[in-house]
Amino acid sequence: MEKKQLSEIEGELIAEPVEKPRLVMPVLPLEERIKSFQEIEQGFSRDMAIEEAKRCLKCHLEQEGR
Repeated sequence: MEKKQLSEIEGELIAEPVEKPRLVMPVLPLEERIKSFQEIEQGFSRDMAIEEAKRCLKCHLEQEGR
């Protein structure tokens, strides 16, 4: 993933918020769950975590009634 300079993303920060659904957490298949003690929720990949974190950058708007 390429890093951007602040000047490159200023337009993205000012843009109107777009509602994004939450990402679904990958889980261990049932067949494997019944055979082990591994964690069921597998966690987000790096890219998934970044996309999920982007949802919260303007969470204050929900409190303002937008």
